[in-house]
Amino acid sequence: MLDLKLIIHCTGLINISKVMARERAIKSNYPDLLMSYLWFIGVHPQSQNKGIGKILLEEVIEDSRKINRPVYLETSSEKNVSWYLKSGFELYHELDLGYNLFMFRKEFK
Repeated sequence: MLDLKLIIHCTGLINISKVMARERAIKSNYPDLLMSYLWFIGVHPQSQNKGIGKILLEEVIEDSRKINRPVYLETSSEKNVSWYLKSGFELYHELDLGYNLFMFRKEFK
């Protein structure tokens, strides 16, 4: 229901089918298991490149590691790809949605 409210308010009724198809495509590439899903992480532009994002990401990773739950996320920003790779994430899928959507996971053994 929240997804529907977001779609109506942010993308408009005309784009509902496109947005829902995109969401289905993304969700079809996630496993059916308990996971930590990193929906959004960001640092104010004036505070970037000071290690704050790394600290935030490390907190998510550590919390997930403690409960042995993999972390999944996606990004459309190519500049973030190397950042997630350096943080130990695996790029396991790429979707073409008219733009590239890079899908990452970090599993704990």
